Amino acid sequence: MNPDTTLSDDAGSPPQQDWFSNEHRGRIDELIAKLKTSDTKESVSRYHAMAEGYLLGLLDSYHVSTEHHDAVRQYLHNLAIARLKAVKPRLRK
Repeated sequence: MNPDTTLSDDAGSPPQQDWFSNEHRGRIDELIAKLKTSDTKESVSRYHAMAEGYLLGLLDSYHVSTEHHDAVRQYLHNLAIARLKAVKPRLRK
């Protein structure tokens, strides 16, 4: 993807090559993998919040552009919604 491309899609975009350093990309990918495999609403919420918080920290410290932050944030949001719809609620004891 061209870094100059405007990202206006409501689906967002998963992290692309060269958007993050290898260290930050590894952590974001790890959190996305945990979000994708979460099997409770609580874990979906937890990993979504962790990924968004990490992403916001990168934005605050100028490690990611606003455009790339917004694209990945929207992707995380849509992924979390999809996981919440797929996770079956657990009955309380």
